[in-house]
Amino acid sequence: MPKYNDKFTLDIDDVALIEKALRALWSEEEKELPTEQVFPIKTTERIRDIYSLLGKISSQKIYYSEVNRTSCPLG
Repeated sequence: MPKYNDKFTLDIDDVALIEKALRALWSEEEKELPTEQVFPIKTTERIRDIYSLLGKISSQKIYYSEVNRTSCPLG
């Protein structure tokens, strides 16, 4: 059985491009949602998966504050 590659060599630009593509996909998926109360289950699951993946990408970022004198991460 094949194993997954657990070492990735993505740089910041690659991750930014992935994030931009996911946001574009999310936008396209939301355009297809009906305006009624009941949403198709498959579409909302896909949007939820995209949103979850964007959250994982965001949680792995380290945010710095230019106001902070020590230049340590805020989180």
